[in-house]
Amino acid sequence: MSFIDVQSKTTITGFSAAGEATILAAMKTAYDGSAIAKAMFDSWISVPGHVITINFVKNDARGYFNTGKVNLDLDYVNQVLYIDDNGTAVKHTTVTVLVHELVHALTGREDDGVLYDSDPITDYRGAAVTYSNTIYRELGLPEQNAYIAQDVIDGKDDILALGFQYTKGAAIDRSVVRDSDWDSSHADPSNDLLIGGAGSNTLKSGDGNDFLYGNGAGYVNSGGKDADRLEGGPITSFHITLFVPNIRHYTECFVKC
Repeated sequence: MSFIDVQSKTTITGFSAAGEATILAAMKTAYDGSAIAKAMFDSWISVPGHVITINFVKNDARGYFNTGKVNLDLDYVNQVLYIDDNGTAVKHTTVTVLVHELVHALTGREDDGVLYDSDPITDYRGAAVTYSNTIYRELGLPEQNAYIAQDVIDGKDDILALGFQYTKGAAIDRSVVRDSDWDSSHADPSNDLLIGGAGSNTLKSGDGNDFLYGNGAGYVNSGGKDADRLEGGPITSFHITLFVPNIRHYTECFVKC
């Protein structure tokens, strides 16, 4: 098969001619540049009656499991950032988002993991991100560290900053981005990046070289035996509790950035 076969089975609706060309170019990039993506496309369209349908839906990027159907808004796609495996906030592209949503639509893989209870303790990626990353790798694109480490940059409660190196390049195992409490200590040992929002978030990590980043007021509980790094954005204050395992007690302090 070739990409011409895929294109002949693809219907794109609701986009301008330029938008349709952008989508087809992204699909072709994945097809030509990744053997895994090519196999995914070829396997789907080889089944009689299987087609790929991409519809414009404002402020949406969504693939429907095992249907070949994807909702997409190219402007929305350009607003989404994710954390890579070295703690940097990078921008999703039409290629990365389409690959991820087509993984849903063509293989049935889900955004499971901690949000969907397949592994509520340690799996921050889920099946769809894990599979998408194999394609990103073949395409030479930054891999997504976690499904739960993304942010839509629209000027409303933004958390991530494009290009910012939250770990100064250090490799991480897991990450989370959200304006709420989070406890990653159950995933020990693990090098974690926890990024809070503008609210008063409680961030807790365990064993491993962890990075906890606040954008507002927060309560940080950092336990475990390895080195942790605490950073804050503008007007950030922390109430910190550090567990010292060899003498079995907690040390508390208050800092303001």
